[in-house]
Amino acid sequence: MLISPLIAGLVFFTVPDGAPAQRGPVVVEMFTSQGCPACPDANVLLGEIAGRHDVIAIAYGVGHMDAFGWADTYARPEFGDRQKAYVAAGEASRVFTPHFVINGGPERVRRSEIDDHLDAAEPLAAIARIEHEDEELSIRITGPQRETPAEVWLVSYEPGPSLVAIDSGRNAGLEITHHNMAVSIHRLDDWAGGAYEARTEAPGEGLGSVLLVQASEGGPLLAAARAEP
Repeated sequence: MLISPLIAGLVFFTVPDGAPAQRGPVVVEMFTSQGCPACPDANVLLGEIAGRHDVIAIAYGVGHMDAFGWADTYARPEFGDRQKAYVAAGEASRVFTPHFVINGGPERVRRSEIDDHLDAAEPLAAIARIEHEDEELSIRITGPQRETPAEVWLVSYEPGPSLVAIDSGRNAGLEITHHNMAVSIHRLDDWAGGAYEARTEAPGEGLGSVLLVQASEGGPLLAAARAEP
């Protein structure tokens, strides 16, 4: 995917002296599998979370349960790699589904404690914007300078609910409702802090985009933004 930096060294967003910093969105990432018996209810929970105005909620299909007779229709190797990065960073002790991650790793989140984690989540440290402009996405990030560059990721997803009929495996006979399912994830660039602007091609028709700025592989998120179709 082509990404072309346009401007460096300019400040795009400022906070007046003495004004409180704007609270950034809370990002909820869920790793789900269509062959996982506990995932249908978790998918419903993600749909409820996605309705909050202060939350960006994304689900990734993973092939965690494919060996039990049903190949997940949304699973991609890169989604599994992202989950494994969280596990390796200490966010979890093993790969499992449903797996919720709030604002990146490495804090472990129990499903029963999600509401408490959402209410207690700290504002993200940097500011990001992503907007559709013709057939491109305009990306802007600003924040403190960093000793170690952060990772810039772009997720394309299907907004809202979608139904998938499961014909075999542990959930055979069910119609599973998904919410905000990711269809791709790409590492775009590094960000060393300061102001940054870039353009990249927009996703396909009907797809939304989420920009994630992550401190390190499997680490905490620094900024996030969403562009609807």
